[in-house]
Amino acid sequence: MFELEADATIPAEYILLKHFLDERGGEAGLAREQSIAVYLRRIQNPDGSWPLFHLGEGIFPQRSRPTGRSS
Repeated sequence: MFELEADATIPAEYILLKHFLDERGGEAGLAREQSIAVYLRRIQNPDGSWPLFHLGEGIFPQRSRPTGRSS
């Protein structure tokens, strides 16, 4: 059997949601948050991106670049 694992989006959004709802959960919640933070840093690629699957290439959001053309 293999462990089921989500990409970085789910744990990162979990932390964000808990902060937004102000439901951090005391000491137990802080320990869980720290554990998730360690996990997110562990799976982060050297270039700062996060993969969508185990050992996958990282994906950066598309950045708009000026084309040099006038509208």
